[in-house]
Amino acid sequence: MAIESPLAPHWGVLATPAIQSRLALLQVAYPALSGIVPVWLDASSDKPFTLQLEQDQLTLVSALEPRWSGIAVDFLAGGMAHRRRQPVGGEMVVKAVWGRGKDPITVLDATAGLGRDGFLLASSGATVVSCERHAAIALLLADGHWRAQQSGELNDILVRWTLQHTNALTMMAAWQPDVIYLDPMFPEREKTALVKKEMRAFRELVGEDQDAQALFDAACQFARKRVVVKRPSTGESLGRKPSHVLEGKSNRFDVYAVG
Repeated sequence: MAIESPLAPHWGVLATPAIQSRLALLQVAYPALSGIVPVWLDASSDKPFTLQLEQDQLTLVSALEPRWSGIAVDFLAGGMAHRRRQPVGGEMVVKAVWGRGKDPITVLDATAGLGRDGFLLASSGATVVSCERHAAIALLLADGHWRAQQSGELNDILVRWTLQHTNALTMMAAWQPDVIYLDPMFPEREKTALVKKEMRAFRELVGEDQDAQALFDAACQFARKRVVVKRPSTGESLGRKPSHVLEGKSNRFDVYAVG
């Protein structure tokens, strides 16, 4: 995700005892979050985005979309619960990242976002480290991960999945995993009704990945086996022709063999 401006962040946290307690807990459970210093807001704030605690979930609320219910990360219910009941080997991201190999793999999910692909990859048996550098999104992801841990239902998956709030470039050089997976955010080319309100708000919060090319170039240097890039079906490839491509309905996965 894009790097937010530390000078004028356009999001903050609604200052209630419950959410203050939750953020303190998350920063202990996930030490990588300890450097986040929230901008505490009251109910009269005019910030475009606010983190709130709703139904015991850390939730991102957008003033830009007053009819929008907000974003929370939940691996126990909703769409992710449905997907994890299906054979994970059928997921496109799993096919692209694993390739034809069956030996255990390590994966750096370099642009974690809300963690859906990282979760699926950990579900498939890979050891995954997911990096998210935007503080608000990192907090949402950590909250979803933490709540899943408390349930005990997903421990066999979560034991293989680690979260980091950092720039993935640092992780690449230090770790050099088998596979590096990128899902960069690019400028929206089509303003149609097909673009969900949630995605428009999300894009407004995190901006664009201006360094996507640099991230890809570094990934090709540090990955041991392959680099996988998720792209819109009609989007351009990053820099060079992929080794092969897996096509989905609206997205595709460009796979680059390295090493």
